[in-house]
Amino acid sequence: MILPKFRIYRGWSTVYAGTAILAVLVGSQTGGSIGHFFVALLREFGWSRTLLSGAFSLVRIEGSILGPIEGILTDKFGPHNMVLLGGIFASIGFVLLARVDNAMDFYIALLAITGGVGFGSVIPVTAAVNWWFDRDRSKAISRAMAGVGMGALWSPLIAVILTNFGWRIAAYSIAISLLLCVVPLSRLLRPPRFNSQEITAPATSELPDDNTPPTEHSGQE
Repeated sequence: MILPKFRIYRGWSTVYAGTAILAVLVGSQTGGSIGHFFVALLREFGWSRTLLSGAFSLVRIEGSILGPIEGILTDKFGPHNMVLLGGIFASIGFVLLARVDNAMDFYIALLAITGGVGFGSVIPVTAAVNWWFDRDRSKAISRAMAGVGMGALWSPLIAVILTNFGWRIAAYSIAISLLLCVVPLSRLLRPPRFNSQEITAPATSELPDDNTPPTEHSGQE
């Protein structure tokens, strides 16, 4: 008896790329790393906690405003391009953070980081995964969203770099990491090609090679 050969469905590479993107991108902002910079800036510049807290309040307002815009842009330009843009923008934000000399610089850097993370994280990753799955969609999205929690791994790493090399080097390190990780992984979030067999295969983890694909679909229910 000849056993059928199995291959991994293309959509799962999008899922795990999304997991890694969220871990790196969201983790760089909310995984505890920004809190380390908060303490370092207080010590170096002697700023008040009120001043720094105001920056984080502004970030929350920015996030609520950008939400609908992120969805519109993701539909227009595609999740892969939004993640690429978000990764680059967040990286620029951390370069600006590394060069902070006054409170206004800090506000601008934080807004750039928040904008980049917002544009390139949850909404485009969810959209990309949604394109590839009709079945097992909830399972796929939940695996991708696990990256948000995994972002907490940033915290001890950034703490070590910051303690041994200073907060400016730590900020540059995050900027470089974002470019090296998010930019190439963003290419795996491209939507399926409508006239290609890659979209016609069922959204399961394994498919026999001799399986007859169903008819073409749009990637949406």
